Amino acid sequence: MAAIFNDIWAEHRAWSRDFSFLLRLFSQWLKENGLMDSGIAARIASMEHRVRFEKVTIAFVAECSRGNSELINALFFADHVRPILPATAGRATICPMEIGYEPGTSVCLRLLPIQTRRHPQSLLDWRAVPEAWVRSDLDVTNTEQLASALERVTETLQVGADEGQALGFFQTQGSTASAELDSEDLVEIPKWRYALVNIPHPLLERGLVILDMPGLNAMCSEPQLTQELIAQARAVVFVLGADTALTRSDLAICERHFAQSAYGAPTPMVLLNQLDALRSTSSVPDQMQEQIARQIANVGQKLTLEPRQILAVTAKGALIPNPNKNAELPAESCINELQAALAHRIFGQGKQLQSAEVHGELTQIHLDLDRAIQIRKSGIAERLTDLHDTQRQSAAVLSQLRRKLASDRRQFELCYTRFSALIAVQSRLFETLFSTFDEQFLRQEVQTLYAVLAQPGLKLGAKNAYAATFERLHLRMSAVQSQIEEIQAMHAATFDQLNTQFKFSLGAVTPPTLEPHRSELNLAQLHHAKDLGLQNAFRLQQTWFVERLSNELFVRLARLREGVLADLMGWRNSLAKEIDAQLGPRRVTLEHRRETVEKIEQVASGIEQRTNQLSMCQQDVERLSQKLYEQVACLIATNDDGRKLDASVLAEGPLQV
Repeated sequence: MAAIFNDIWAEHRAWSRDFSFLLRLFSQWLKENGLMDSGIAARIASMEHRVRFEKVTIAFVAECSRGNSELINALFFADHVRPILPATAGRATICPMEIGYEPGTSVCLRLLPIQTRRHPQSLLDWRAVPEAWVRSDLDVTNTEQLASALERVTETLQVGADEGQALGFFQTQGSTASAELDSEDLVEIPKWRYALVNIPHPLLERGLVILDMPGLNAMCSEPQLTQELIAQARAVVFVLGADTALTRSDLAICERHFAQSAYGAPTPMVLLNQLDALRSTSSVPDQMQEQIARQIANVGQKLTLEPRQILAVTAKGALIPNPNKNAELPAESCINELQAALAHRIFGQGKQLQSAEVHGELTQIHLDLDRAIQIRKSGIAERLTDLHDTQRQSAAVLSQLRRKLASDRRQFELCYTRFSALIAVQSRLFETLFSTFDEQFLRQEVQTLYAVLAQPGLKLGAKNAYAATFERLHLRMSAVQSQIEEIQAMHAATFDQLNTQFKFSLGAVTPPTLEPHRSELNLAQLHHAKDLGLQNAFRLQQTWFVERLSNELFVRLARLREGVLADLMGWRNSLAKEIDAQLGPRRVTLEHRRETVEKIEQVASGIEQRTNQLSMCQQDVERLSQKLYEQVACLIATNDDGRKLDASVLAEGPLQV
């Protein structure tokens, strides 16, 4: 493995550990100063977990025999005496494979039988059924045993035409994913549907997950591969043959994934692999370079990419056991350049996205905490004002203070009644809002669509039914948005009235936007629409395939609904928090004022001492606010540019407030 990828990853993980340590110091400081509540603690813990334990996925997607597994061997497992993934002629990987490492889980290979395709459960569902997988122990100290065990992913079965049709590998009509019958009317299909490899490795232990996605058939027959696994990858690498360039099946894969990119999926990296195949047909280096340039230009034109976005490599050159036998091949393999590009994609663009999320979360935490400090400061200021007034005034003024306190208490009770009424109205409105986009509605829509797709014969009305389903979903989403706007308008008007009448500082709480969920709904529509195309016309006549599509659509819509409800609940909680932030401090302040008046009446001589104490508290609150700003600023700077922060900045003890 080239040092650049490993070094950058190690540096990134070291920074992640340091930053999570700083977050824990920050949490401890907040606890010591009485600023930590359950909500802040959960947000910091979630942020620390994302920074420390984030899984980074690289997906390698290619048609069979493009050197996909050979490339993974060269990038990540070149230190072994022989390739551990099957990459020889006739022994290529034919089922999708996920390689990673989970501590506490046995080192093994788990294989999901192809017969599970007969059931509607998704791959995610099957992960929770360990008894459905065939397990083989792996010995990472024995390369021969490891490589031999992993060759199982190349195993195939000979089945009849009916079985091949039921499993999605044979069709009576032409298809890019259809296998062929042999002389005995049998069709050869993969033995396994999916493979999970759990092995210790420096990069895998740090959170790397490698997806080996071979073949158009796997991607077409398993919608979850493109809708979930590949879409969540930090980097996607499409591998083409240098001698074949962009074939029809390669183009089908690329077009399918490029369509996702417009909705937020990572832009794929395109590789021309197996340069050694060109070398065998061209003995003149200049001619070979011209041929490579032509292939790159041709691929770039078809995929609308700049030539600099396409990298030509040869994995075989990087796997030569003794590079001194041919010093030119490893340099020409361009594996180092590929690792540098992957490192930039993962730790450059990926780190920017992560940093932006952490920056925004830290900024919001600072705003919430500073607001709590300002409420403390306001309460102290009010008590100090009362004490100073008492010192300057006579016993008659004390009586006036008691009358003012009683008046303020009545005023508080009146505004509390108004707030209670507002909360009651708010509860009814949110109940109506939640019922507008409930699970029963989604289930009915999917069942209606399933009824159309499950009809026998050609599904001539499938696309219309599918479009109508999503049109109703969009209409229901619009109805939710309208109700959100009505609730927001009601709160804005009520808050203005309360601010004017009771001198509150109720601020507008920004309602959630449904645009990300609309985009997710558009993405779901686009993805599932591809499964209704002519290439799946035969599969749509199979009950198992229709059930799988319907089940996966419902699961995705249910997750979309959960996201919408989470945003709505967050908004509702923010509104409640805004109200509590106004009532709570006033209630506390009234109680403190009552206590203050009683103490003034009982011990007039203690007024000056109490005034001094509150003045010190006021100074401590000022220092607390400044210290909070400094700590959050240091954390943000560390997150933004990767500087290592001196932990002493976050290690000061509590202030006595």
